Amino acid sequence: MEAERETFPVRFMSAELGVSASGYYAWRRRQPSAREVADAALRPMIRTAFEQSRRTYGARRIQASLGLAGHSTGVDRVRRLMRRDGLAAKGRKTRWSATVSTAADPGIADLARRSFGGGGLNALWVADATVLKARDGRLHLAAIMDSASRRIVGWAFGRRNTAELACRALRMAVMARKRPESGWFIHHSDHGSQYTSAAFRQLCEQLKVRQSMGRVGNCYDNAQIESWFGRLKVEHANDLAGRAAAELEVLTIRWIEAWHNRQRVHGVLGCSPAH
Repeated sequence: MEAERETFPVRFMSAELGVSASGYYAWRRRQPSAREVADAALRPMIRTAFEQSRRTYGARRIQASLGLAGHSTGVDRVRRLMRRDGLAAKGRKTRWSATVSTAADPGIADLARRSFGGGGLNALWVADATVLKARDGRLHLAAIMDSASRRIVGWAFGRRNTAELACRALRMAVMARKRPESGWFIHHSDHGSQYTSAAFRQLCEQLKVRQSMGRVGNCYDNAQIESWFGRLKVEHANDLAGRAAAELEVLTIRWIEAWHNRQRVHGVLGCSPAH
């Protein structure tokens, strides 16, 4: 009725809707409730947090972000107000697989045994490679994540998914953290040919890294890094498919270092940033 006051008389609308005109005027005179006032103050903060997340946070992470900024509120209220303002996080798109399997059995045991996230920093690193779509072809990304902290500790880009790419990512990871003692951490991957190659295995021995591999054909044995690749594409790379590979590489490094490793909150870490 309020929106149509300039077009139709209030008494006409009241009669058509079966409500009283006096009730409408009483509603107009009524002061906003405490709940309505709080909602009005919270809505712009929710929108700001949503935009700062690159439109990727759902209600739970928005609530956590507001809490870190000193604004305590319930997740149900955040969800209701996001729905009211049409704020919906980006959905996941189809995944491109970059794994190049090998028929040879390297005889490397599964030391992770799906026990991800435990053991403290540098106890377990999970690694894999994926494909990012660029205007001028495919860009391969090899990445290594610290399973406990969710921090990406090593990465490398290239036009081909090779053992050299995986080796560069591992070298970066070892340089980024203090050089580990023998057996200090486990490098876990799938059976991609870059990880079963003689060059990569020799590098692991040189750096005193304990190499681990999941079972052939079982995606759950390396699901943690696969999930991160999915998030990378939804939150970042899928929107940049029209960029040249060189530009996409620079923007992706910026996304990893400035956003994922320093600002993005992670539910498994109690909605805290990676470390």
